[in-house]
Parts: sequence; C-alpha cells; structure tokens
Amino acid sequence: MFSRYHGEFFAVVQDWTKRSAAETAEAYGSRLFGLEDYDGTCKPLNYMPDETTSIFPLNVGLVNGRGRRYTETDIENGEKPFIPLETFTVQQMGTYRFRIMNIGFAQPFEVSFEAHTIYVVAMDGNDVEDQKCDAVVISPGETVDIKLTAKRQPNNYYINIKTIPTRTLWGPITRPQLTRAVLNYKGVNRFRRPVSVPRLCTQQNPCYVVNQIYGKAPIDSHVVIIPLTKLMSTHDSLTRFPVPIYNDKSQLQEFFLNFHLLRGQPAINGRQFMYPTSALQGQNNQYAISQCEPPRCTSERCRCTNLIKLEIGNVIQFVFFTQGLKAAHPVHFHGHQFHVLKIGFPEYDSVTGNATAPNSDIRCLNDDCTEATWANPRWSYKDLGLNLWNPPIKDTVNVPWGGYVVVRIVADNPGYWLLHCHLGYHQSEGMSLVLQEGDPADMVEPPTTFPTCNSFRTSTKAIQSATQKQKEILERKKKGLNRSHQSETKRTLTVVHTHKESYDQYFHVPGSSNKAEDQSTNRNEVNSTANRTRIIYAHILGHEHNLWDCLVSVQIRSGLLLHLYPAHEMNYQLFGSQVEAIECLILVGYDLDCAVICTELTHPELILVVNSYPRGTLDFPKKQIANKSAIFLDDVHGVVPMISH
Repeated sequence: MFSRYHGEFFAVVQDWTKRSAAETAEAYGSRLFGLEDYDGTCKPLNYMPDETTSIFPLNVGLVNGRGRRYTETDIENGEKPFIPLETFTVQQMGTYRFRIMNIGFAQPFEVSFEAHTIYVVAMDGNDVEDQKCDAVVISPGETVDIKLTAKRQPNNYYINIKTIPTRTLWGPITRPQLTRAVLNYKGVNRFRRPVSVPRLCTQQNPCYVVNQIYGKAPIDSHVVIIPLTKLMSTHDSLTRFPVPIYNDKSQLQEFFLNFHLLRGQPAINGRQFMYPTSALQGQNNQYAISQCEPPRCTSERCRCTNLIKLEIGNVIQFVFFTQGLKAAHPVHFHGHQFHVLKIGFPEYDSVTGNATAPNSDIRCLNDDCTEATWANPRWSYKDLGLNLWNPPIKDTVNVPWGGYVVVRIVADNPGYWLLHCHLGYHQSEGMSLVLQEGDPADMVEPPTTFPTCNSFRTSTKAIQSATQKQKEILERKKKGLNRSHQSETKRTLTVVHTHKESYDQYFHVPGSSNKAEDQSTNRNEVNSTANRTRIIYAHILGHEHNLWDCLVSVQIRSGLLLHLYPAHEMNYQLFGSQVEAIECLILVGYDLDCAVICTELTHPELILVVNSYPRGTLDFPKKQIANKSAIFLDDVHGVVPMISH
C-alpha cells in the first residue's frame, strides 16, 4: 500500500481532561458550559471564528499518549518541559506517510509540520489525489493521511496539533491551545530542543488549510480554506467504492437529518436517542425499543429509540444539516463508508467570517426544523449540483452550523447500524439514531453458541409475579428464623442487597461465620444491633427510570430496606414519603448524595453504605446522621471506619 514511501507512521491524537469523561458529560448535562481549566479557573463559553460554540477547553492534548500542558504564559516549553514528546525519526530526503487519527472527546485539531509542506493523500482510509496544504483539520472520528518529504537541514522540528482559535463573547480571538510532537531527522539527538519555525500567514503568502470546520476564515487571518469537497478520490478508490447511481427515483430514499441542540438538548430531528435494552439483531423483542411514534412521542421533542428503515438495494441519500443553536457536528457512520457529494455552507460575513444566516437551500417545515426539505422543489432527486464523478469517500464528516452535507450509500449491508455525532457529550446525551438496513430475514443470525444479554426491560405483570414469588420465599424463611431466633428478633427488615458476603462478614446473620469478636467496641455495637435484627435477603434490581416503576409496583411499606443502584440516578424526593417508615437503609452505588438521602429519610436507625469509589468520596455529613449508626463498606479499600452516635 505504501510502497512509494520510505516509511510510515501512525499517530493517535486526543484531548485529555483533568476530570473523567463521565464527569465532563455530567457537567454538560447540567448545562455547566465552559467548565473549568486544569488549575480550577472557571472558563467562559468560547466561540470559534464563525461564532459556533466551543464548550470544553483543552486541558492537555496527547499524541500516542504523550503530551505536555501548555499554559497561556508558557506556550513554548509547557508546564513540565522534561516530559518527552512523541517523536518520529525520518531520513533526510526520504518521503513518509503519516496516518493521524483524532480519537478525542470534543476537540477538532489543526495538524501542521513546522518548516515542511505537506500533502493530504487520504481521508478516513480512502486515497485522494495529492492536495498540497499547510495544515489539515481533523474532527473527532476523522483520520487523515499526510505525505511529507524531509527536505530540511537535519534537526528536530515541531509537529503542531492545535485547537481551532476561539474567543469569548466579548473578547478578541485567542491563541489556539497547543499539543506537540517532534519530527526528528536521523543522526540528530532526539532529545535536543526542536527549532521553532512557525508559518507566518500574510496577504501575499496566505496559509492553506484543508477540511476546516467552517467555510470562511476572518479576512485578517490570511487563511484560505480548502473544503473537503475539493478533494478528489483516486481511480483506485472509486473502483473499490463506485459512486451510487440510481436510474429511477423509486430506487432512491432521501432523508433530511437535523443534528441540532433543541432547547439545549442534543438530538436528531428532535429525537434524543434511547439505547435499546438488548441487541436488536437476533434478540429483537417488543420491550427492547422505546418507540418514537404516538402515544409515546406526541411532541416535536422526544426521547426514544430513533430508528430509520432502509430498503435493501436502494440508493440512500442523506442530507445532514444543523440549524438551531450554533454548533458544528462531526457525523460518524457505522457499517458503511459514504461518498460526500456536496457541502453547503451558511452565509458568512466577508470580513469577520461570522456565520450570519443558515444556507437557504434547505426549507424547515416547522419551527424547530425537525422536518425539512429542499427549498427548490426541482432539487428533489435531481439537479442538486452534486459531484458524481470523483467525490471523497469517508465515514465521518463535519456538518457546519447553518450548512448541510449530502452523502450517499447503497443499502447492501443488512443489519442495524449506528449513526451519531462523534462529540462524546452529544452522543451520550442522545444525538444518535439506528439505521435498520433490510428486514430481520435479510440479516445473518448470530451463532447459536453466541452469548446473549436479554432485555432488562420487562412488564408490570412480570414484576408483580416475581414479587409474589419473593413474598412466598420470605415467608418460608421467616417461619424458620422465628423458630431458632425468636428471643433475639426485635424487628423484621427486608434487605434488597447484592453484597451478601459483606453482610455475613460484618453482621452476625444466622448461618454465617462471624469471627469479628475481637474487633473494636464500635463494631461490636453495630454487630449487637444486627444480632437483634432478622435480615432476609431479597433483590429488586432497577435501571434508571425503570427502578421507580419497580418500587411503585411492589408498594413500598414499613420494614423495607432499599438497595438503590445506581443511587445517583434517583430523585429521592419523589419517593421519600413512600419510605419514611424504613427502619434501616442500605445504599449500594456511586456518587451518593448522602445529605439529600438523610434529609429525606428521617427514620432509619442503621445505615450501611457499600461503595465502589475510593475512600475519599465516602464522606458522610455527620450532622445528617446524628441519631443513626452507620458503617461504610468500600469495595476497593475494605472497611472504612464507622460513624456512630
């Protein structure tokens, strides 16, 4: 494949945040735009030159897992200059191919090699005719292949991976945040500090940037943008993946998909995606999918399993567009690569580069633009000005705000395929859908020995049946325990619990082997409390909103001891009145808001917390449990010291 090159390199670039992806997504879901910088400084909401939003600041960028944090006061050396950068060694006058992939969470990156001219030779693994440029932009999910000839004097040179320049609402455009690697000429000490030879863009000698996420740069930046559609697929690429052509409009299915933030919520055509509860292929059942049709969805905005049916053999034309709050979206396709036939950009201010109005080629059919069509009726199925000769072939494409992208595939790969925005926080919040390609009869059945996970969603009738059986089991156990421990039993608790071994170890449950007699006085006090408590094991497992349905269906009453999993997804105020008579409460989960729980539930005398987070996150407000006994079990560190009144 790379026979005309002296060598090839692979580089994975990504943004890295101080907080976890889950915490970052949670902050996004709470509308905490801007978040904080690495040092804790609160950051304002930023805007790119076309005025689309850039929510998350870059803390650190990584190349193959290596990187430094560059600050606004030190953009040359980084905060810890002794940390080694990823290094690629080349021979002078050799020609090399670099495949660079953006696997990041939120940031598009502009890639350039200081003092070297580069050529884009492939996008997402599909060859294009060589396109000379100074830099190329790759959004999350995109891959670019770059050709470089090492023509400079032997030395070390920086490879710059920069964010897109941004500004605050009231401020000027700021310096891009930086990530670096090193181009090392053979024979030069790879640890020598690279020479810095930044490219100066001028009116006489402008910089050329391929695949920028907007269509026009500010005039004073002296940057010329080469859009993706200027790249031309090679003959070999088109031989492997011919452009889909149809002879009759009955062979064409066309879909307009608006990737937008509907009242701040990521959605496609107003639908926030809800994942099915089991695999669709081979395990499809009536409970796996939340339908997007009435009676469940009766408004323009809905959370459901958004699914589009594609007929086998048809040419499928998608019009990806984004209207609403200003944001660009890298759209990724599973199961197919597509031909990018056209990109329409919004209207731009000729001086500032600001996007001033959406492209007029698309007509919205309602206020939220959850349905749309071509503004020109003659454009339906023809006369679109599409490149049907040599369009680039990709699996991820950036959709500019106010613009649109026309792509095509042939529906020849039966199955269920995910289509989604590749910004992590947009995908997790619902900017996805499933393409059902063909009927189940067209799809390959999984092997009979293939492991399966059945749907966890069930019916109220099934829950009631299971609850009745559980009652019968508990009654039988109750009679047996009464005979052997009648004198010591003071009250009955139903324990909804999955950590039985932890209970057996720290509470003297009948039938267990408790060897903790020599432990501290505090533990003996808790054990004494447990000895007077008949503990019966049961299990009710819920998930997200289904747990509330489960709790209501079994009619919580006095004596029930709850297991909430995952605890942080529950609104305790919703059912606090239902469980006010609980005598003992057990919480198993993550991110427990104990202050809220203990405020709502005033009666529990004994609280046991089983947690999978490090010990430091188990802080329990002492004033909230002044009249209670508590013991903490930590799955990672074992027993955490008890708090008792």
